Amino acid sequence: MKLLLSSIPVRTVIALIVFTILWTLLEHFLGFNTTRHEIGRYTRLFTAIVFYAAIGVAILQKRRQRGLMGFAEGFRTGLAVTLLYSLLATLWFQVYAELINPEYKPSLLAYERSRLEASGASAEEITSKMKELEMTSGGSITSYVMLFIFMVTAGLVVSLVASIVLRKTAAARSSMLTVVH
Repeated sequence: MKLLLSSIPVRTVIALIVFTILWTLLEHFLGFNTTRHEIGRYTRLFTAIVFYAAIGVAILQKRRQRGLMGFAEGFRTGLAVTLLYSLLATLWFQVYAELINPEYKPSLLAYERSRLEASGASAEEITSKMKELEMTSGGSITSYVMLFIFMVTAGLVVSLVASIVLRKTAAARSSMLTVVH
């Protein structure tokens, strides 16, 4: 167990999921997922930003721990963070939407409908957007699978970029030492 907890991806995911749960509950108690969706539509993005940043930080920590790190090692670290967090976060959002705040989806749909109507959207545009929201805003296996796939895809892109940017090979290190001396 101690060895598992010393793993950079596991420590990162534990911190991320604790943050995600606390942030979601804070949003809930402030009404951002219940009665104040006009604010919640922005605050809900914060956990995603933290997730993407944490992938880069985990890869950087791996490089600092090892001294040298190739692309593959960095990408494996990002992949581990991405898969584990995406699974746990998807499960958390399902628990939140189904058990803690079962009014999340109906209140979100009502908010979006009123926002579209106020903007002068056509009946066809409103119907289309409502169908999209119905499918993606929780309450069905499809919405949670889509959430997981989106999180994994975005996490892999961040892992790819961060692994390329943060890799440090022996050749790069020796060339840096040559420049310094």
